[in-house]
Amino acid sequence: MLVTDKAQLASYLKRHGSELPEQRLGEILLQHKLITSKQLDAVLTLQHETPESGRLGTILLSMGIIQPAQLQQAIAEQLNVAEVDLDTFDFDLDQLRSLPEQVARECKVMPLMEHNDFLIVACADPTQHELLHLLSFIAGKPVEAVYADARSIERAINEHYGSVTVETLPEDEKDDPALSLEQIKALAEHKPTVRFVDNLVEDAINRRASDIHLRPGEKDVVVQLRIDGLLQDVRHIKRSTLPAIVSRIKIIGGMNIAERRLPQDGRYMVKIAGRTVDLRLSIMPTVHGESVVMRILDTGQSLRSLEQLGFSDTDAARFLEMVNLNQDSRWSPVPPGAARAPPCTLRSTISARAA
Repeated sequence: MLVTDKAQLASYLKRHGSELPEQRLGEILLQHKLITSKQLDAVLTLQHETPESGRLGTILLSMGIIQPAQLQQAIAEQLNVAEVDLDTFDFDLDQLRSLPEQVARECKVMPLMEHNDFLIVACADPTQHELLHLLSFIAGKPVEAVYADARSIERAINEHYGSVTVETLPEDEKDDPALSLEQIKALAEHKPTVRFVDNLVEDAINRRASDIHLRPGEKDVVVQLRIDGLLQDVRHIKRSTLPAIVSRIKIIGGMNIAERRLPQDGRYMVKIAGRTVDLRLSIMPTVHGESVVMRILDTGQSLRSLEQLGFSDTDAARFLEMVNLNQDSRWSPVPPGAARAPPCTLRSTISARAA
């Protein structure tokens, strides 16, 4: 059954959640006229004579009789799994946050909705049980898969994950817009712009990023997060939305929103989930627009002891004994940003020496 929205999917899951598959895969392929009886008999004979030849679907794929998408769709029908039309599905933007965009892209899945405390995701191969266990661990809740073809999943990720933060940002189609101060303020205070900046910061903190980068290019703007010292591309946004976003960041950082030709620095304190986070803001003009770096200092995160970082009692004592020697120097290499935000060995060591 092809479902097109959340209401249909919820109804399908309620009706079919406990049913077991009754048809064989070969019968389903015959019904849809994807194979002929002669082809099915030939493959079944091959399986009988050569058991190591593999499963029915694998053999049909290797012989070029069916395509991967056709096989996956037939398996979904055999397993009584709904097929979802992602081009018309009414996505819940809040639900997309249950899986990071990078996870969705790497695993080729698209979160759809919650049903009976399960996260329902669209997947090109609903039989990947190990993948579902991994997604359950990441999402913090059980995951159930429905079927959608791989291309529609990729299209949905490209279209809707940007909407988690971008939504309907105001645009200016000019490459070098000459906006008045009043127009800049109006753009910066537009609700989608405010939500974009707030959600961007919240997402970065939840992913334990140390820095947020907005890098304008010739065609678009790359949003990057530095996580565990590695700079990762997380999404691309239209270059025409950059003036509104930068203006919003300037406002919260106490900078001059009318100044667009000189570097500026600012600071902003924000509370997220009861934690106080210090943002150090830096804006630099470039040939393609103003680039932004937001450094995240999570002051609400407690400093950990060496033992809490994984040192055994013996190793912690031996390590501190070496640190406290009066001769020689001690080097503690850390990834960029790590020395500014706990937990890290360097800060825990300094704290232990000061105790």
